[in-house]
Amino acid sequence: MKNSINELLKKEAQAVLNIPVTDAFEKAVDLIIEQDFAARVPVIDGTGMEGFGQIGESINAMAEELSQTERLKNEFISSISSLWSANSPWLFLYGSWIISP
Repeated sequence: MKNSINELLKKEAQAVLNIPVTDAFEKAVDLIIEQDFAARVPVIDGTGMEGFGQIGESINAMAEELSQTERLKNEFISSISSLWSANSPWLFLYGSWIISP
């Protein structure tokens, strides 16, 4: 049992050493934090690095969800704005009628 644990730890250590050290991952995460939801992190593939690949895929899925939420928010604001501008004279008169004694 002890040998199998040691072997597993050696494989994990080697996998960590094989992770490409680049700024691309950090830059993409920073862009997502700054609300540039089109940014994606590089997904690391390879034997022994599945966990890191899953992290990248999860971050990219989160960015996609945030992008869709941002799009829906903008569409909602746009539709409310156009509704308000199209009906603003009527809304003003209606509001005045409600407020007047």
